[in-house]
Amino acid sequence: KLKQLGVNFVKIKVPKTPNHAYVNFRNEEDKEKGLKLLTGWSFRGNRIEVSHAKPATDILFRTGKPKKNDNKREHPAENPADADLPDEVKIQNSATPLWNLSYAEQLAKKSTIVQEFLGGLEQKIKDTR
Repeated sequence: KLKQLGVNFVKIKVPKTPNHAYVNFRNEEDKEKGLKLLTGWSFRGNRIEVSHAKPATDILFRTGKPKKNDNKREHPAENPADADLPDEVKIQNSATPLWNLSYAEQLAKKSTIVQEFLGGLEQKIKDTR
């Protein structure tokens, strides 16, 4: 029906309670034209009331309390020792931390990391018994 009236809208949002709806427009001109055309219009025996609604806040820009695990996403402070390194070396350090070690050294280091992790896991399992 809105298209027949010449209202140029993007989408219509109808909430769970169908006593109102939100109509999204692409630009201000279309919004003003739609507001003028729909004011006082009758649909299914009901007179339409039109008003400008505030835009919803974008999910990405909502402010609030940081979540419990959000500290993982924060970038750690730069290591002062790395400040004088070239960007290429910084990238290699962040992408492949053991790039400057030989393959045997990499395997040994990874092996100790896994053994430490499994030791901690074993301790947690013993504590839960």
